[in-house]
Amino acid sequence: MACFIGVGAAGIGRRDTPLAGTRSSRCRLPSRRVVTVPVRQLTRMVAAEATLSMTPEATTLLSFLRAHKSLFSPGDGYNATTAALMRKNDTGKSPVPSVELDTNAFFLPGKPAGEALLAHWDEVVEAGRASLAASLPGVAADSDVGKVLYYDMLMLLRIISYGVLVQNVNFLHENNMAMLVALYDEMGVPAAVMPTAVRVMKDFTLKLIDAGVADGTAACFEEVALGLTA
Repeated sequence: MACFIGVGAAGIGRRDTPLAGTRSSRCRLPSRRVVTVPVRQLTRMVAAEATLSMTPEATTLLSFLRAHKSLFSPGDGYNATTAALMRKNDTGKSPVPSVELDTNAFFLPGKPAGEALLAHWDEVVEAGRASLAASLPGVAADSDVGKVLYYDMLMLLRIISYGVLVQNVNFLHENNMAMLVALYDEMGVPAAVMPTAVRVMKDFTLKLIDAGVADGTAACFEEVALGLTA
């Protein structure tokens, strides 16, 4: 069985397509509940192992999150310029490119950390992915569960990078994070797996950046890790 180890991040690229996300209502989704909205269900429901599977409830949540929901929501500390910049790139499912980092440098105190992330994007994702492989050794990378979790490492790093650039932790949509936690719960993923992977990416990133932006950068990773804690 092909497991997480052996599928490199370079083959995925830095634009974590497909599917744009737009925020809709802010109603909180209770854990292990299905969103009662008309959404297209994914048809492939192949279990990765006995306790990790894409149940009908999980595929409904996944489809809704991918098609309708963004984890990014700029709060206090984001001005009109930085909020618009991040929203534009969030819509395109892309980290902020280097040319836009230069253009908006005045508004981005975390620019040095953002540049380091861009330069080592694949390595940071691979570090998180290696954590998944260690935590879930029986999950095949090409299984439905494996594909979701690997994609989400790319997505989570992208969302974190928006906070890192502004050095501000007020960048998460709380209710949509709760939906993501509900998805992992429905899939049977142990609660500690994703927060641990995010913290592994944090530790890897801190080795790449200057001390002046280390605390703010670490706080952004930690905000997501805490948000993923049920």
